[in-house]
Amino acid sequence: MFTQRVATPPEVRDMVGSEATEVMRLLSESIGSLYPEGEAWLRKRLRDVSDGKALCKVVRTHDALSGVAIVTPKRSSAVKLSTLFVAEDSRGQGLGSALLDDVLIDLEVAGVNEVYVTVAHHLSDTLGRVLLPRGFVRVATELNRYGTGRHEAVFTRLAP
Repeated sequence: MFTQRVATPPEVRDMVGSEATEVMRLLSESIGSLYPEGEAWLRKRLRDVSDGKALCKVVRTHDALSGVAIVTPKRSSAVKLSTLFVAEDSRGQGLGSALLDDVLIDLEVAGVNEVYVTVAHHLSDTLGRVLLPRGFVRVATELNRYGTGRHEAVFTRLAP
């Protein structure tokens, strides 16, 4: 008789300070190519996380950092999902979904009314596959946000 093996859901948890260097390494190439001054921005966000001013969730597979979500407050009841990233060799395993689901649970418990995210226009369909089933709606396109031809899609989600 065959037994069916059930996949273990990935463990998503808050980043610990010692993982900041790994987060920088995982995100530096992508963030630097997508956003002006991306690495400086990321260093500031990670300082905000260590100061309790932002939230960073991580997921590991095979003892390696595989995914990161960073959330930053913007208004009294709104936050920005500043980063949702899964390493290329770990994509297609549900890690981005697990990260986002964990973040959304924390935000609901905290009473956050609105979450929004911007994404490079050429990546909006890919990210939309994770966002749309979770109640996000694409609400705008910001033209030339990071320079000529560098448009950003804007998605938002109101609390259920």
